[in-house]
Amino acid sequence: MSEKREMWLKILDKGNAAPSFNDWSVGEEAALASLEAEPVLIKETALGHLKEQHKHELLATYCAMSDMKKTGIHARTDRGGQRKREYLNRRRVRERTKTMGTVKRLIFKIIFRCYTS
Repeated sequence: MSEKREMWLKILDKGNAAPSFNDWSVGEEAALASLEAEPVLIKETALGHLKEQHKHELLATYCAMSDMKKTGIHARTDRGGQRKREYLNRRRVRERTKTMGTVKRLIFKIIFRCYTS
């Protein structure tokens, strides 16, 4: 026999009345109707609270990181990585132009501005 059936037979053998349930009151029906009528915002649910808690934990972790780790995170993201590559390219260009003569440097700057604008 299943466990539920055995429990039910024990209740009957003892002579106890079957468990009863209470009908909903008019107030409870009205409360349910009002809850069904209004939209539930995600931030009001347990999932919303968990999401906000996760955001705060991520922010606290990020703020506790060293600048080197933050730079590494930015480099791994597409936008941050692109910014870092652009910065390094500009830096390389500046280093190259330092070694060139004055005329070559001016010509290079003019060409560089033409291509980037």
